[in-house]
Amino acid sequence: MFAAVYIPGFYLQAALRGGAPRLREGPVAIVDEGEKPARIVQFNRAARLAGIRGGMTSSQGLARCEALEVRYRSRDQERMAGAVLLQCAACHSPCIEDTAEGVCTLDWKGLPPAAIEAAARALLGQLRGQELIAKIGIAATPGLALLAARNAREIRRVGHVEELNRLPVSVLAGWDQREQKDPRGALAAARELEGALRRLGIRRLGEFCQLPAEGIAARFGAEGLRCWRCVTGRSTRLLALVTPPEVFEEGAEFENEVELLEPLLFMLRRCLDRIAGRLAAACLVAAGLDLRIGFAAGPEAARAFSVPAPTRDVETLFGMLFTHLEGFQSPHPIRSLHLAARPCKAHEEQLGLFETSLRDPNRFHQTLARLCALVGAERAGVPVKENTLRPDAFRLQPPAFHSAVAPRKSALRGLALRRFRPPRPAHVFTVNERPASLVIEDFSAPLGESAGPWITSGEWWDREAWERAEWEVESADGRLYRLFQQGDAWYIDGIYD
Repeated sequence: MFAAVYIPGFYLQAALRGGAPRLREGPVAIVDEGEKPARIVQFNRAARLAGIRGGMTSSQGLARCEALEVRYRSRDQERMAGAVLLQCAACHSPCIEDTAEGVCTLDWKGLPPAAIEAAARALLGQLRGQELIAKIGIAATPGLALLAARNAREIRRVGHVEELNRLPVSVLAGWDQREQKDPRGALAAARELEGALRRLGIRRLGEFCQLPAEGIAARFGAEGLRCWRCVTGRSTRLLALVTPPEVFEEGAEFENEVELLEPLLFMLRRCLDRIAGRLAAACLVAAGLDLRIGFAAGPEAARAFSVPAPTRDVETLFGMLFTHLEGFQSPHPIRSLHLAARPCKAHEEQLGLFETSLRDPNRFHQTLARLCALVGAERAGVPVKENTLRPDAFRLQPPAFHSAVAPRKSALRGLALRRFRPPRPAHVFTVNERPASLVIEDFSAPLGESAGPWITSGEWWDREAWERAEWEVESADGRLYRLFQQGDAWYIDGIYD
């Protein structure tokens, strides 16, 4: 048993997915800019009621209906809508075929009738959640399934060929072009076949199916015989199986240039909702997001987001985008946006009995991003020691959320130095170039034993060259201090516990 998923008005639905929601209410027509002059190829019900017909030029359509919204075909939106169709279909069958633009065929052999009906309704609901209205035809051959889908209200199951006998022969015009190398030529041949059948007084498919195969081949040629064999269920073919794309992406093209944050966030939320829905159906999560914003002039802006704990939670992902866009400044008005998710499988880690992890790494990352926006990215993060001997030389880097390897414990034991950061200025009196007395703001004491100096220096080739002499001294009350001299100034570096 095969199921054909057919999206009527595929060009139109693909364009409306990435446009403003209000476009669905009024008359809309799609023109193909590849033809000169550009002619209307698809239109919605409101446009049909206003008198719009296929083949009209855009100027003829506007003359017939002043409120007509004329849109060019969007190849990017059609590509993304086709990927959505394949990804949704792959959730219900491992064997799928990219039959044509807006048409997908699934192999449901072996499924019981009740399961087929439930799967078909679930697939339609999933596509409806992605803002795509589809029809499904179910039959014993791929050709009959597609014919049933094109002539279904929602779901049409064909058990016998006779159930399609009352359909007009006009349904033969381009309903099965999968085996044709030239779809436009196949469409013209099918329309020529339809005209010949009407001239012979044949109006229904049942009358066409009753004709003998030899007479059809002699009168209508190979194209007529192919249509006859497909309609009568005597011809089948193997599905050209495909793998659905692993990139989950959505985009939007603004009707008017956007200068405020609210409409941009509204479209981003719509895109995220659709991406999260497909990720959930495929049992995947987002490991990262790629955002591209196109402007009215100049190059587009791109930003890659890494999700610390991969998730498909819309609120978490939207919070990351919102934090970035709060401080985003665009040089020109925004015309389009594109959002893609890098999928991965959900990762689960078994912690030890006494190990703990962050309760919500994504919330921590969002808080860290807000701090970076307030104080600067160079002033927030995890301190990492620089590759230098300069004391206290470090840099800040974003935190790593993977489990860190526990450091090896050193076998050395000794006194602990409690550092003063920053070092406290001090007055040191020396005798024979050795510290003899220590004076700070609230403390003064004579010094006894001392060890040093230990001279350290580095980076002589740079303007930030440094040099210091370190001493370890003992006061009269038995306390141990570390002092260092840098130039003519003395500092207390720390005290030993």
